[in-house]
Amino acid sequence: MKVWINGANGLVGKSLVEASKNYKRLEVIPTSRKDLDLFDLNKIKIFIKKNKPEYLIHCAAKVGGIFANQSQPFDYIYENNIIQNNIITVVKNHNFKSVINLGSSCVYPRIDKKKIHEKDLLMKPLEETNQFYAIAKINGLKSFEALSKQYGKNILNVMPTNVYGPYDHFNDKNSHVIPAIITKIYDAKINGEEEVKLWGTGKPKREFIYSMDLARILFKLLNKKINYSLLNIGSGQELTIKEIAKKISSIVGFNGKILFNNEIGDGPMRKRLNISKLNKIINFNYTKIDKGLRFSIDYYLKNSL
Repeated sequence: MKVWINGANGLVGKSLVEASKNYKRLEVIPTSRKDLDLFDLNKIKIFIKKNKPEYLIHCAAKVGGIFANQSQPFDYIYENNIIQNNIITVVKNHNFKSVINLGSSCVYPRIDKKKIHEKDLLMKPLEETNQFYAIAKINGLKSFEALSKQYGKNILNVMPTNVYGPYDHFNDKNSHVIPAIITKIYDAKINGEEEVKLWGTGKPKREFIYSMDLARILFKLLNKKINYSLLNIGSGQELTIKEIAKKISSIVGFNGKILFNNEIGDGPMRKRLNISKLNKIINFNYTKIDKGLRFSIDYYLKNSL
């Protein structure tokens, strides 16, 4: 199986490349921004002609946390639309055996009182804190769905819950919640600070999936013929942001106070996916959050300092 993985320098892409080492039948062709400019359709066509991939896992996207989405709204909608449209063009014209397109659970509408089902997409207004990213990603999801219906392509849009793990982007402003908290709490520890301030109230609940778990699930799905255009991928492990912060503090040995500043906002108060469709397709043993956090922090300490 000759698999093209784009966005290979990101969290999910790097995890896929690492996980692929456990599968003898896989020949992975990873590309990052420095290898292949996905804004240039002609370069993508040349790459396809030269490498002749049979499968595609489309991971490439501009992603970030609440602060990044609010400060760069045009970049998030513009760049993601261009990347997606170019990939959709080559998928239409190249005979891939199977394509997996990564969406994101954050493009679902704000639903606090129940698990989010695939059918909830576009049923309510979008979450304002990342609406421009969401609009771009929904355009991609629906374009891939239309391509599959009209041309009979084997395309699966997957909607992962919040992903964390080794190879993440660790930054206190532009990264997602877990790496941002790791960075802030560890910095507070090494600087001898008595308290650390985190964004929001700490009350929202979030479901998290370990990146290597997601990678293994994607490989399991890659060669299956699935009758869904959209498939949620979650772990069922849901914690408040405050609980996550406390676990990270314990692991890194920070004994100071954790304070919250709600200037940026919380986003949805709860976001957990209904994964009943996924459970009908595969069985999977998920990495526990405490273990996954330790792996993530170990990676950060070894590679990011």
